[in-house]
Amino acid sequence: MADVEDVELIYSNFFAANDNKAINSKIDDSDESIENTKKPNFNKYRQLFKVDGNNLIFKDLDISLQQNVILPEGSTLNIKPGTTIRMGKNISLITYGSITASGTKDSPIKFIPLDDDSPWGVVAMVGGDSNNIFENCFFSGGSGAYNNGKYFSGMLSAYHVNKIKISECKFTNSYKNNGGDDAVNIKNTLANIKNSSFFSNEGDAIDVDYVTNGSSIINSTFMSNKNDGIDVSYSQFQISGNQIKYNRDKGISIGEDSIVTLTNTNVLKNKIGIAIKDGSDVLIDESNISKNIVGIGLYNKKEIFSSPKVRINSTIVNNNYVNCGVESTNRFGNKPPLIFTDKEIDKKGNEYRYFLKSNIKNMSKKSVIKEALGSSWKNKSIEYILFNECNL
Repeated sequence: MADVEDVELIYSNFFAANDNKAINSKIDDSDESIENTKKPNFNKYRQLFKVDGNNLIFKDLDISLQQNVILPEGSTLNIKPGTTIRMGKNISLITYGSITASGTKDSPIKFIPLDDDSPWGVVAMVGGDSNNIFENCFFSGGSGAYNNGKYFSGMLSAYHVNKIKISECKFTNSYKNNGGDDAVNIKNTLANIKNSSFFSNEGDAIDVDYVTNGSSIINSTFMSNKNDGIDVSYSQFQISGNQIKYNRDKGISIGEDSIVTLTNTNVLKNKIGIAIKDGSDVLIDESNISKNIVGIGLYNKKEIFSSPKVRINSTIVNNNYVNCGVESTNRFGNKPPLIFTDKEIDKKGNEYRYFLKSNIKNMSKKSVIKEALGSSWKNKSIEYILFNECNL
């Protein structure tokens, strides 16, 4: 490697987009360096595509990827209906441009493992003023990836792009290999997800951070995921018309100063239906939060945040083992969480005062669950607990 002098390095937090002070640094000229994202290095992948200016189209409808494919800034990958992309073990498709994957109901686009027992990496979009579309796509068997100094935690990841639209898609069997934690992970992006399903993923079904105002999840299903159905942090988000069931941790987790409107959504048979944390402000309207171990939990995990609050209107919060669990002590010197309700909180006309007196357990998240089930919940599936111990 050649000697380099008088170089100023400016570091930014990849997730929060803030500048950071370097503790230590080095210049790396290995094959994984950022240079592999530049157009002169695109030749190694060129044989896979038809190239028309900056537009790329896979030549075949059945593609096997056995090395990482990294596409340059300014490129647009168009994936035809009926295309199947078989990804080798730990292999990723990463673009610094954009992806348009528009399948049809009869000819969906599939991202699946090359070998059934070998999880692949990620499909990821990074940076740029790009709009990305995934319609009628099927994702299965992906995990996470580290590439060019970036960590991708979702089988489908979109970081710092202008917009991502996901509709009529299915996500299943994501793995926690390579640091993977989510089926879909989105950061610093306008995100709109609708008419899609997320089921049987090892971590969260979808995790969003710093998504911009106007982002939404509409008319989608989140079922039997091993962690949360929806995890929202530092975001403004609309969640409407969804079915959220049998997730082994939280149906919906809302934290870190998020502002969320939840409407017309069924949150049923999760460990915690909705967790509201760390300064978040949530409106729940015309929804059903029932048959969970804990229906709604409000608490703080981090001392830097104020207390969370929730407004509940025309919503069923009933027949949970514990309807509402609220952290009672000012553990970080914060005021207690706030709950505002209307008279239809359980569709029986009970007043706000009665709801508070009868349904709130004043304790931390961990204590709420322990109070609800004793120690028996730890080593048993959410399905077993709900059906056999809660009698829900």
